[in-house]
Amino acid sequence: MRDGEEHYEWRTVRGFAWRVCDTRLSARSLTVAGLLIGACIAAIGLSVATLTASRDIEPLAAPAGAEVVTAVAGAVEIRQHDLIPASLGDLFVVKISVTACGDRSSATGVVIGEGLIITAAHAVGDAGLVRIDGPSIVTGEILGVFADGRDLALIEVDTGTIAAPTLAPAPDLGDPITVVGYPAGGARTTTVGPRVNAPDLAAQLFRGELVGLDADIGVGFSGGPALDADGNLIGIVVGAETATGMGIVSVLGEPIDSDTPLLDGTCQGEA
Repeated sequence: MRDGEEHYEWRTVRGFAWRVCDTRLSARSLTVAGLLIGACIAAIGLSVATLTASRDIEPLAAPAGAEVVTAVAGAVEIRQHDLIPASLGDLFVVKISVTACGDRSSATGVVIGEGLIITAAHAVGDAGLVRIDGPSIVTGEILGVFADGRDLALIEVDTGTIAAPTLAPAPDLGDPITVVGYPAGGARTTTVGPRVNAPDLAAQLFRGELVGLDADIGVGFSGGPALDADGNLIGIVVGAETATGMGIVSVLGEPIDSDTPLLDGTCQGEA
């Protein structure tokens, strides 16, 4: 959909530019001609910039103390199509602060059972311990990242008696997905948008089943839960498309527990 829109804009701007250049540069006034040439160059430059806009996928762990501009405001914001965010029910969402790969950052995690929190693997990197901000501040130990290559990691922490959330498959295209996170390490924020297909580039960066979320997802959402309309957990936020902010969700698909195969975490770019 966005590719089509960009192509239309490119053709429109380019077409206007060439029409001006082809039909108006015969004007006798050199001043007018100069202005028209400048307009042509600007229009063509705009079209090229539109055509080549970055469509990279970025991780969403937030550097600690970074000045991150975000449109998210307040505890809850409904972003798209007047969709209603799913109730969190008994779901426990926490803020994660970590020093990993030489940098301090913050991300989001969700309790998936007694003593276990799941988050995005890139958010915790090679760290051994993390700070968990939930009902209280505690220290968690990173058990490892998923051995199947998905961008997911498990943290062990004393959560008390908490039941595992209900897992569900990804909803159909157009159905609402609610995500919860701490953009820029700030207040907890809930955002909702329709499910869309994940960009092709996402499959080159992340393993497992992926879905897209047509909402503007900010840094700090990494590791946050993605819920269907009934409040069931479908997956974990792992990234976003830089050009649009479209969220990328890694679908869980099956229960996760302490027997899930894990590996030691590494920093991005390491073998």
